[in-house]
Amino acid sequence: MSQDSIQKSNMEELVYTKIKLSIYNRFIRPGSQLVEAAIAKKLNVSRTPVRAAIKKLEHEGYVQVTPNRGAFVIKPTAEEMKDAYSVRLLLEKQSAGLAAERISKEDIEKLYNLIDEEKRTFDHRDTDSYYKMNDSFHFIIAEASQNKLLFEYVKDIVSRTTIYVVLFDPLETLKINPSIEEHITIVKALESRDKLEAEKAMEIHLTSVIAGLKLEDNGLQEDVLFL
Repeated sequence: MSQDSIQKSNMEELVYTKIKLSIYNRFIRPGSQLVEAAIAKKLNVSRTPVRAAIKKLEHEGYVQVTPNRGAFVIKPTAEEMKDAYSVRLLLEKQSAGLAAERISKEDIEKLYNLIDEEKRTFDHRDTDSYYKMNDSFHFIIAEASQNKLLFEYVKDIVSRTTIYVVLFDPLETLKINPSIEEHITIVKALESRDKLEAEKAMEIHLTSVIAGLKLEDNGLQEDVLFL
C-alpha cells in the first residue's frame, strides 16, 4: 500500500471515529442530518473521507441515507425499538436455555472476564469498547447454544438493538450500570446448568434494557460538535 493510500485510510478512519463518538456521546442526536460540507469544514478535511465515513456508518445501521434529502442519524420510533427487543428476547431466551445445557467451562471463564472488562470500560466511560464487550457477552452465550442459525440471528438482532442503546441510553448519564449485576446473574445460572433460571435471567436483563431507553424527542442540532 502506498503512502498516499495509507494516509487516505487513516483520514477516513479518523473522521469515522469522530462522527461515531459524537453520536455515542449525543453531540449528534437521533434524527440529526450529517451535512458533508459542514463536517468537512469543521474537521478541516475534504468531503471524500466524510463521505466514506457516512457510508460506513450507514452500513453499520447508525445512519440512514435518503435520496435527494441526505444522511441522517437514525431515529427509530418507540414501537420499532420495542418490536426489535421483543424478537431479541425470544431469541436470547432460547440461546440462554440451550447454552445452560451445553456451555463449556472455558466460555464461562470468558464471560466472567468480559464482565470484568465491562466494569473497567464503564468506569472509564470508554464507550466504544464498552459496547463491544457487551455485544461479545451475548455472542458467546448464543454461540454456546451450538445452534448455528440461532447464533446468526442473535448476532444480527444484538447489533441492531445495540444501536438503540447507544442512541437512547447514553453511557455517560449512568452513575451505576445495572447490566453488570444482571450479566453476573446470567452467568451464574449458566454455570449451574439451570436452564429455566438462565432463561429467566436473560428475560429480566433484556426487559430492563428496553425499560431504560430514553425515548424523548431530542430535536435536531444546529451545530455539529465533536470530541
